[in-house]
Amino acid sequence: MKPVKDTFLLLENIYDSTKKGNRPFQFFMTDPQGRKREIMVAESHKKLALLNTLIQAFILAPQKVKDNEGKYAKIQAFTGSSAIPSFTDAAFSTFVDERNYDLGWSSAFRTVDLLDLGNGRKQLFFNIATGQAGGTMMKVPEGAKVSFSGYNGSKLTVDIEKYGMGFSITWEMLQSRDFNAFGDMLMNVSAQVYGTWADVHYGLIAAAADAEGTVAYDTTGSDQLEKDTNTLNKAVVALMEANKDKSTAVTGETTFALFAHETMRARINRALRGLITDERKVVLEYNIQPNYTLNAELLPSGLSKEEPVLCIPGRKAQNAIHTANLGLAEQDIASLSESKTHWTAFGAGIGDNKQFKRVIMHA
Repeated sequence: MKPVKDTFLLLENIYDSTKKGNRPFQFFMTDPQGRKREIMVAESHKKLALLNTLIQAFILAPQKVKDNEGKYAKIQAFTGSSAIPSFTDAAFSTFVDERNYDLGWSSAFRTVDLLDLGNGRKQLFFNIATGQAGGTMMKVPEGAKVSFSGYNGSKLTVDIEKYGMGFSITWEMLQSRDFNAFGDMLMNVSAQVYGTWADVHYGLIAAAADAEGTVAYDTTGSDQLEKDTNTLNKAVVALMEANKDKSTAVTGETTFALFAHETMRARINRALRGLITDERKVVLEYNIQPNYTLNAELLPSGLSKEEPVLCIPGRKAQNAIHTANLGLAEQDIASLSESKTHWTAFGAGIGDNKQFKRVIMHA
């Protein structure tokens, strides 16, 4: 099998250049270095050009939809011409917006680079240091020497794992231009890639939090808002206490990440906003960034939706992406169909579970 080379160059723009006086089916794209590249000029390759370009737009575009100002941009696969039929927005104009996919888990992880082995190869594992340095800063009198301490060099080795799926485009689909069905296939691939990333990372978040026990619900408040706010304040203090003597470096000014089930959105947002009236003051004292998900991997073993996870982001919660999305294709001469496979390869691990706490928000 051979890589679909033009498909997997990261696109920022795709042009239907027939509008600029070029010959039919002459298309251009920009590669990661900003160079303009011509793709699929030959008339006989027009269908493959269209298919490959659409694969790019539907699958890889979610990672490249922001412009330089951080705004979300519309990605148009083709604008149409006399040679290429105009397609509806529903099928071929993609507002492939990363907010359509669950990326909340990324708030907890620090992405690290894999060792480059040359010739396009990368190391298939990375290490997270789990040890702690034993030394302390001390006053050193004139002429004296600084004291040296050892380091516990323990580490967690995280392997890169690969995940894949495939689908076929039939000869009939190509001939009849049944691109609605084809578009559904592509969107499913994209959803599966993002879903796999989410399942693995949320599973790690839940496992780390559950290994460290829970923060009990504070029932001393006068109503649910006050109880929720008191509980979140208490959870932050518990997290800081658990990490105060570590190299995690956490203070009351740190931004913490909270991962909660979508059904808790209104309740937690209310607690984050707080309430100040003449009669009372109910305020969250710390910086908490909420992330809401429907992913079941985040839930505890009892499947309660009222037990979110609070964490100190990054630090020893790390991941590495070896291959975001690799596509391979070959034609089946026995059926005239085209088989395509899509692969992603990544690894993630948590070197210190104490960065995470499960918060009970029910009596």
